Amino acid sequence: DDGFSAMCLSASTKFVAVAERKDKATVVIYDARTLRKRKVLHQTVVPCAKYASLAFSPDGDFLLALAAGSLIAWRWSKGKVSSHVALATGGPGLGGDDVVDKERAFVEASFGWTQPIVAVRSPKALVFAKNDADAIVQFPVEDLSSALDDPDDDDQGATVSCHCWLKGDDGQHNFCLAGTSR
Repeated sequence: DDGFSAMCLSASTKFVAVAERKDKATVVIYDARTLRKRKVLHQTVVPCAKYASLAFSPDGDFLLALAAGSLIAWRWSKGKVSSHVALATGGPGLGGDDVVDKERAFVEASFGWTQPIVAVRSPKALVFAKNDADAIVQFPVEDLSSALDDPDDDDQGATVSCHCWLKGDDGQHNFCLAGTSR
């Protein structure tokens, strides 16, 4: 199935990134005003047919892509992958397109307001990482199962359905809010 799998707008509103689903997924960066192609991004470090999520860094220098349980960061103006990491999950089943446990597949990644902090969400987890120019370092995984699961409830428990970032009053601190199904 060819088509689009993700898109995002830069904070400056100057650029739009569009992930194209193909045998080897690509990301195309467009000028948001003229809709002219600025850059086509390819990578071989994480083989994938689609990207689940895209996010520009607040300063617009980096583009983050989520694919097959990994984070890939491009310094997109140069067209090169600057760093990548396979996300540690704290449990089985968090991964990419071939994940059996869809409850644990990563579905969204975003930068905090003051980079380089990144949040990555699955229905059962919210993990954080730091993106430096040459490495993505994941922070220890917090087990959310006790906060999401109600032992008195017969269903699968709550899920993390969304997340967003708030900028602190001092402009230096990030706060990540997570919404759940409960």
